[in-house]
Amino acid sequence: MAVFDARDGQLKGLVIGSRIGALRTGALGGVAIKHLANPSSSVLAVLGAGAQARSQIEAALAVREVSQLLLSSRTVASAELLRDEILEQYQLDCMVATSPRDAVAEADIVICATSSTSPVLESGWIKPGAHVSTVGPKLFGAQELPSDFGARCAVVTTDSLKQVEAYGRFFLTSGPAPIGLEQIIAGKFRGRANPDDITLYCSVGLAGTEVVLANEVLRRAAS
Repeated sequence: MAVFDARDGQLKGLVIGSRIGALRTGALGGVAIKHLANPSSSVLAVLGAGAQARSQIEAALAVREVSQLLLSSRTVASAELLRDEILEQYQLDCMVATSPRDAVAEADIVICATSSTSPVLESGWIKPGAHVSTVGPKLFGAQELPSDFGARCAVVTTDSLKQVEAYGRFFLTSGPAPIGLEQIIAGKFRGRANPDDITLYCSVGLAGTEVVLANEVLRRAAS
């Protein structure tokens, strides 16, 4: 990915696109957590153990003081590997849960970052006041969250309404209509109104934001 200076058109540098893509998606998830998760959130649960899960964790830890991280993956070995990597970098209680339900039951923040096309949790497993982010499939009939989960949500948001609309039939069959995350950031719509609200962020990876992040990466590399 090429990054050019907006003032004079000069090339500022090149960034590996596949790496910046994962970081971009994670960063957007962090913004959602910053504006929607309870400020006192301390328990984070992550379903999935791939590159997207890692970037989502890093962003979540940047915006909330998490004391406990619970991991769950279809492959236990993958979750254990991610646990070991996290423990090398962060000082927190990080463990592999015995099941997805055990991972999310007491979590203040739940991140689903899987490739599953069938729900990886049940709506009733999420406790009041939790924030949930879904990074994986979000089409009706090919989804990582159940269709009835919207009924438990006070707010459903996404980084790009246009991209959600272009995907086809959205997976949620009830609950509030999705609103743009930028509307919450700008204060045009209320995010969390009450501590017991359940909020949902549906990540679609807003196109174009890679350049913003790549520019910041290059700026820091040069400083």
